[in-house]
Amino acid sequence: MTASLYLPPLGEFIYHWIPELRGYSLLEIEQEKYIETSNYPKVILDWSKTRKVNGKIVSDLRKQTKQRLLSQGGDEYDSAIAAKETVDKYWQHKDKEYKEYQQKLTELQE
Repeated sequence: MTASLYLPPLGEFIYHWIPELRGYSLLEIEQEKYIETSNYPKVILDWSKTRKVNGKIVSDLRKQTKQRLLSQGGDEYDSAIAAKETVDKYWQHKDKEYKEYQQKLTELQE
């Protein structure tokens, strides 16, 4: 079976858009070995801390909104349910696409 799936060489995207990282392997980039020796800027935010702090805030806001919608009901509640169903269907579709992509990758590597 021939698949028409284009797989760029490892790092092509990174090296194209971030020329400061050319010459570093993907492993070196993941391990941030470029930080002291390249012109690429140092990390500004600690994403894990940011995610924890903001994740808690967003989670609390969602809980408050859900409680308000459940207690008040009405059109806003119905709209929220419809929006959630739409988002759920979207992610189901994306999950299916990703599984198909992974299957094609497996077939190409065999």
